[in-house]
Amino acid sequence: MKVELKNIQYVASMSEETHCFTASLYVDGVKRGTVSNRGYGGSTDFTDWGAMEELDAYGKTLPKIVRPFGEFDHDAESFVNDALEAYIAEKELTNKLRRRVLFLQGGKVWESRAVSKEDLPHYIAHYAKDPTKTVLNTMPKPEAVRAYLAAFA
Repeated sequence: MKVELKNIQYVASMSEETHCFTASLYVDGVKRGTVSNRGYGGSTDFTDWGAMEELDAYGKTLPKIVRPFGEFDHDAESFVNDALEAYIAEKELTNKLRRRVLFLQGGKVWESRAVSKEDLPHYIAHYAKDPTKTVLNTMPKPEAVRAYLAAFA
């Protein structure tokens, strides 16, 4: 089951305990209402309860989410949160890649200092020579976003 968010309006300045956003929810390519969260720590709101129930049921068929503080079933909210996290990471990563070299080393994300757009290709080539570094600037964007998110999981 593919869960996508489109028409995302994310307000970082209003996000306190959870992300403040609204978005259109698509499940397997079909629009299924909207989702939103006010950013105060409450649950995500769904306008299509049927979609929420379907995602909750599907989540129970998947392996549990394992965190240091416990194990949890996937649910509608976790699918939406994962899609939103990917969107936020892609925006953040895109912004950083314009002026910095980002690379993975030792399971962590590292970044160079900001450089001019003209000098950036030279820095990328320099960092890419080191076999212990995986340079995110040289990866396709979806793959770089997954690697970027995985380093913070």
